[in-house]
Amino acid sequence: MLKLHHLSLAVNDVEKALKTFQDMLGLDVTGQGIKEFPEFGVRAGFLSTRDKSSLRLELAEPMPGTKIRYGVATRDFLKKRGEGLFRFAMFTDEFDARVEALKQKGYPMIVESYTSLFPGYTVRIAFYPLKDSRGVWMNLVDANTVPKSSDGLAP
Repeated sequence: MLKLHHLSLAVNDVEKALKTFQDMLGLDVTGQGIKEFPEFGVRAGFLSTRDKSSLRLELAEPMPGTKIRYGVATRDFLKKRGEGLFRFAMFTDEFDARVEALKQKGYPMIVESYTSLFPGYTVRIAFYPLKDSRGVWMNLVDANTVPKSSDGLAP
């Protein structure tokens, strides 16, 4: 199964963006509010509907001076296009098969593992390079490596 997990918007100021979307859409801040993700080179805040099932937004601001791929891509996106839809994350419980199928079709997927997203878990993520994806960063997340939770971030 493939499931849209969240949309990510590149923003210049994550605090202001959180307030705007909370006010406009009545969304709730999930998790710990704004959090730094040095392994990705961004500061991010997450919002969702109260039931946490119909809409999740990540608001990503590049960290100053970052040289990390995702942070650099976010910064470059902002410079070139301004704030807006930057990435979507799809969760799948068929991670290896989907990644392999995309590679067989000629899509250059990059698979990485992260231990800092959820303590005690190694989360696997496959990225499709921004330059090849029509201007929107796409990634697949191995749903089997993410803990089940009620914070709106896990599947």
